[in-house]
Amino acid sequence: MIERSSPEKTANERLLELLFEERELLMTGIREELEVASSSEVNISNLNKRSVTKEKLCSWLERMSSILNRSAVPLLQIVVPKADHCESLEQEKTKNQSTIIQLQDEVLKKKDEEIDVMKQAVKQTLKSEINSYASVVTKSCATALAPCNIGKAVKTAVDRETSSS
Repeated sequence: MIERSSPEKTANERLLELLFEERELLMTGIREELEVASSSEVNISNLNKRSVTKEKLCSWLERMSSILNRSAVPLLQIVVPKADHCESLEQEKTKNQSTIIQLQDEVLKKKDEEIDVMKQAVKQTLKSEINSYASVVTKSCATALAPCNIGKAVKTAVDRETSSS
């Protein structure tokens, strides 16, 4: 049975309860008459027992027909459209999930493209900075390593050595 936070039941829930109660009363009577334990044993061989009269069978059939016509059919008329609606919602959900997955794939592709652009920009910047640094080092080393500067550095080192001895 459907559980609710409030004790009030909908008309459909009350109808469903009545349907189950009426069906159970009928099946209990049939099981007792046939002397079987479960409803699954209510079959043609047990219904053909000599103890089961035509009048009894007609009575059971009439009650079962009444249950179906008064309860089961109206409930099915309510449930089937809702089941169809649920199915269409499920299809829509599946379609939306496919769209979401497709959009996520597109976002990932765009991010990959952005990363590639950033890699190229960083690579170009590094190359430019390394070239600038190399140019500065080359110029400063050329000045520092010029033969006259090396000669001065050696002479200064020798003079220091001589003066300290």
